[in-house]
Amino acid sequence: MMRSVEDGSLGMQEAMSQGLPLIITENNGGSDLILEGKTGFLLIRSPQAIAEKISWFLDNRSMIPEMSNAARRHTAKYTWENYGSIILNSLKSL
Repeated sequence: MMRSVEDGSLGMQEAMSQGLPLIITENNGGSDLILEGKTGFLLIRSPQAIAEKISWFLDNRSMIPEMSNAARRHTAKYTWENYGSIILNSLKSL
C-alpha cells in the first residue's frame, strides 16, 4: 500500500509504525527515519528516482515484509520519552 504523507508532520513515523516502508525526498525532516534499503529510501527530489523506487517495490515484493518489520522496529525508538531525553540532554550540555 502506498500513501502520501505531508512534510513536517508525524505522518512519516505513523506510516512506518504501521509497517509501511517510506520513499521520501531529502530536506523533509524525515531523513533520520530511513535506513537505506531497510526501512525505505531517501531520494533527491526527482520524479524519475521516485518512479524507479516504486518500480523497485513492484519488482521486489518479497522484500516488503522484511522492510515492514524493520520500519516498525525502527520507529519504536521514536517515543515522546526518548525525544524528551534528547532535549534534556541537549539542554544539560549547554
